[in-house]
Amino acid sequence: MSVATVASVSSQLDALSTFRGHKPIIRIEDPSDEAARKKLAEHVTGMLKEGLDIFLVSGEEVTGRVKGYDPEKHQWVLYEKSGRPRKSAETRVPAEGTKAAAVARTAGG
Repeated sequence: MSVATVASVSSQLDALSTFRGHKPIIRIEDPSDEAARKKLAEHVTGMLKEGLDIFLVSGEEVTGRVKGYDPEKHQWVLYEKSGRPRKSAETRVPAEGTKAAAVARTAGG
């Protein structure tokens, strides 16, 4: 099973797999750094295209499912609570101070 974590306020994108362990991919120390936000957006877009699910987390609780990341506004774009992808139904949450976990779909748990 593979897991990646994305965190803001010192935003960080990590990958965790049972084979390789914890590996940092990107870290954003300054939310006003446009190049770092663009790089984070590229990583998030790539992860979503590869079929990973990304969830906002607070402690042990999942607070939303990520549909995308807006680097210009430094915001997470979330699906509505139902989780169904509807173009008109999206919620935006400031990325600063949040954590997100990306989980690869694996067979057999």
